[in-house]
Amino acid sequence: DVNGCSNSISVTVTINDLPTLNLPNVSTCGTSYILDAGNPGSSYLWSPSNEITQTITVTSDGTYGVVVTDVNGCENSASPVVTLNSQVLPNLGADTSVCGSYTLNAGYQGSTYLWQDGSTNATYTVTSPGTYSVTVTDLNGCSGTDEIIINDVFAFPTPTIGSNQSICSTGLPLLLDPGTYNTYLWNDGSTNSTLTVNAGGTYSVLVQNSNGCTGTTSVTITELATPSFTLGPDQIFCDAGILQVVNNPTHSYLWNTAEITPSITVTNSGNYQLTVTNNST
Repeated sequence: DVNGCSNSISVTVTINDLPTLNLPNVSTCGTSYILDAGNPGSSYLWSPSNEITQTITVTSDGTYGVVVTDVNGCENSASPVVTLNSQVLPNLGADTSVCGSYTLNAGYQGSTYLWQDGSTNATYTVTSPGTYSVTVTDLNGCSGTDEIIINDVFAFPTPTIGSNQSICSTGLPLLLDPGTYNTYLWNDGSTNSTLTVNAGGTYSVLVQNSNGCTGTTSVTITELATPSFTLGPDQIFCDAGILQVVNNPTHSYLWNTAEITPSITVTNSGNYQLTVTNNST
């Protein structure tokens, strides 16, 4: 002091670190996310939920604040933004057996796809038994995987009831037989293994084999009218005469003299025969 007297004192100062918070913004996949403020032994106050635990489970998008006070009374805070993106859950269906080729669809349009063989299309065509799997990654980076076992790939039945044909009415009835299968369904609703056709038309059948696979076929039958004509009564000619029928451009003619016209000139006595064929289609 002014008299030259002095004194001294000392004080110890401790600087404690603030609680360390590792709570960055989060964009994740799923329906929930756990936020952990760390710093065990501290006290916590979360907002907007007012929870006081070290961790909270978030189930919706939003900003979540927390104030952490450690044992030294030091406080720190953070306000992470949490975005919950939908889970990717591809569904290829239950394990099964199929008929013919079978298309698997991974869904999730606009995503990326990785199948078990490295292919990257949204769909995959199965042609043989085996295990098939796909991993789907959507635009948010969320991924999901599913697999399916195809036990058997059965062939489709191939029934046949013939080619389209024209048939004279005298050729009816006609029996249609597609072969041996477990069940049959004809276009008229009948379920017999064969169908008797009595008139022209289009006929179809759906068959099912023992593996449950179905196949179908159809045929069009065009019924042609039997030509109707007459050469008249037996004739007596002087020197020569003409035998004839009315000409039909859809018919063809064949005499027993090998002539092929609707009319012939007869110069010799005898028996004359004409065959007329309906060539309509």
